[in-house]
Amino acid sequence: MIYNDFCGLKISRLGFGCMRFPKTYEETKACIDLAMKTGVNYYDTAYVYNNSEVTLAKCLEGYDRSSYYLTSKLPIFKLESKEDVLKIFNESCERLQTNYIDFYLLHALNAGSVKRIRELGVIDELKKLIEEGRIKHLGFSIHAPKEVLVDALELYDFDFVQIQLNYLDMVHEPGFEGYEILTEKNIPVVIMEPVKGGMLANIPYPLNEPFINYNKDLSNASYCFRFLMQFPNIKIILSGMSSLEQVKDNLNTFKEETVFTKEMADAVEAVRLNILKTKKVDCTGCKYCMPCPFGVNIPENFSVYNRHAMGKVLNNEWYKKAEYPKDATASKCMECGACVKKCPQGINIPKVLKETLTEQE
Repeated sequence: MIYNDFCGLKISRLGFGCMRFPKTYEETKACIDLAMKTGVNYYDTAYVYNNSEVTLAKCLEGYDRSSYYLTSKLPIFKLESKEDVLKIFNESCERLQTNYIDFYLLHALNAGSVKRIRELGVIDELKKLIEEGRIKHLGFSIHAPKEVLVDALELYDFDFVQIQLNYLDMVHEPGFEGYEILTEKNIPVVIMEPVKGGMLANIPYPLNEPFINYNKDLSNASYCFRFLMQFPNIKIILSGMSSLEQVKDNLNTFKEETVFTKEMADAVEAVRLNILKTKKVDCTGCKYCMPCPFGVNIPENFSVYNRHAMGKVLNNEWYKKAEYPKDATASKCMECGACVKKCPQGINIPKVLKETLTEQE
């Protein structure tokens, strides 16, 4: 396992993202046991990840608390007063069966939430928890333009920042420019969405032909991680591993340092261009837009829309035959706009949902 110095600690460069666990507890436990056995010691969850904190704690029962590091997040949109900071933090600790959290983040910052943090005095409340030793390191995650990133950095002398980055999203806000800003300020970076919600792990042939030509024994996902590992200030790369096969593949990728060669870079760029020719909507399936008040399954509609587009380009029947959700179609959309405010990708969701309806006519 590759390790980095992260906030003065020896942390595995592969972090276990806990938003998308396997379907059963038994499968989840098996995945985490294998990760622990092979040296993964960074586990990233959040207050708003459905039952994730509870499941993670149950899976880690029996392991020495000093053998792993817990990460959770404070959802700013749930704060009505500064007292809610302690309330939510304590609830996370209770779910995680711990009295302290190693790495605590302000979750998914945008211009509105940064303003809210200032208005409520959130940082002062978090400082108290830091002084008490209940928060060991403070950071934030962000899906917003670089201007918001710079503004957020004025809130506190943060220990680390988590951003979205992958070879398809180099300009996604704050993107690689955000990475450069943080690197210049000597703030270590954690990466989320390295395989874009699983999309880049499931690229079909012939879109991934450049990967096969370079090295057919490497998975699609491994190229995503190797691409990111070339940047020295990316200290941790999160992966939401939902099967033992994914865990094993990732462990193989992170078992030792490798050189990101020009030939591998050329293969990644060729696949990136292939993908851009087929995509219709830049959805990662994070589900922050859900639940829709009118019952639209937004991520599934977008997933089918992209699969159809890919199927048409590739003449792939499996993709072309993907079915839209029968009871949660875009026809239920009332264009209220609630989803748009929550989308980290900045997608005009009602507009794209209309496009999917046109396809279904």
